[in-house]
Amino acid sequence: MLKSPIDRAGIAVALAVSAIGYFGGIKPVVAHQTQRLVMERGILVKEQSLDALRKQVASKESEIIRLEARVAEFRTTFQASPRINERIGELAELAEIVGVSVGSIRPGEAVLTESVWHQSISIGGVGAAGDIARFLSQLRLTFPDMGMVSFSFGGQSAESSSINAELVWFTGSADQNDRAEDGGE
Repeated sequence: MLKSPIDRAGIAVALAVSAIGYFGGIKPVVAHQTQRLVMERGILVKEQSLDALRKQVASKESEIIRLEARVAEFRTTFQASPRINERIGELAELAEIVGVSVGSIRPGEAVLTESVWHQSISIGGVGAAGDIARFLSQLRLTFPDMGMVSFSFGGQSAESSSINAELVWFTGSADQNDRAEDGGE
């Protein structure tokens, strides 16, 4: 069918022009479009990842604000150690209210541990077992800045039992008390 040299030359020229058009124009455009689509998908994935990270940051920031408020709340419950006599009076009053007769209250030394000052207080008394239990329960509710290191409970009779407790009063951070002593607070 293509016996004529002109037909063969025409077909060869047409194939050459088609090949030049494909490799010179169409193939680079297709490669560019493919590369563009891959980059757009990569950007979309990175934007989604960025949105997730922004949500995490917002969550962590709100958690930090909540924890800072909680820390500030605890800082306000700390009282200065020079108020030890007042605190001893408050402990004796609480014991009397619930029916425990205080035999002794002795303050210990103020000690700095892990950047927190604490004051030890020893207390001993007698009362009915239920009254002593109420005292221990009310102690935690009334004085959230205090803890119990140890206690001993002795039962002489149903109406009279004894308690000896070693309490600790968290009076504040080292920075806070240092500033208070300097007159800064």
